[in-house]
Amino acid sequence: LYLPKEKQADIPYNKTFIKRGTGVCIFFNSNNLLHDKPILFKNCNSAEYLFRQICNSYTRENEFKTLSLFYEIISELNETFLEKSKLDCATTYITKHIDDPFIDLQVLAQRCGVSKDYFRHLFKQIYGVSPTQYIANQKIIRIKEKLLTSNKSIREISFLCGFYDENYFSRFFKKHTGLTPNEFRRKYMTMY
Repeated sequence: LYLPKEKQADIPYNKTFIKRGTGVCIFFNSNNLLHDKPILFKNCNSAEYLFRQICNSYTRENEFKTLSLFYEIISELNETFLEKSKLDCATTYITKHIDDPFIDLQVLAQRCGVSKDYFRHLFKQIYGVSPTQYIANQKIIRIKEKLLTSNKSIREISFLCGFYDENYFSRFFKKHTGLTPNEFRRKYMTMY
């Protein structure tokens, strides 16, 4: 987990955690511009191994070994971060065009400057889901928002969200949520 420096000086970083376990908090400066939002790196097997080594060297008070391992991790994560930043244009495009009837993976790959096959592989590696699953998840979020925040009919919402067949829209929604759009609206509308 990368946490950017807080604006306040009294933030207890050692109290910030996702789940219980052993951890080491390392403060460092960088000549390069660092990300200003927290980042959780997942599926970095070699980094996980290096973190375990850091914990061991830290408990043995081997400061030099701890720092060298830390910089090795930074190098490893930097490569992951650079790969993720390649996909930013794709996720931005998806967000802008989520109401389109179809988002072409070839177009996304071209926008990122990579082949379609490499795009699929990289996307799954970084986000943990295929680009198609990611798009479907984003569409479901959009549909839920429309169902709960407007009085429009299911037919109107299906058209607004890029579905020209209301039956397909309902099947798509039920496949991803377990409920039809009407059932979802009845169940959750009272919460809003």
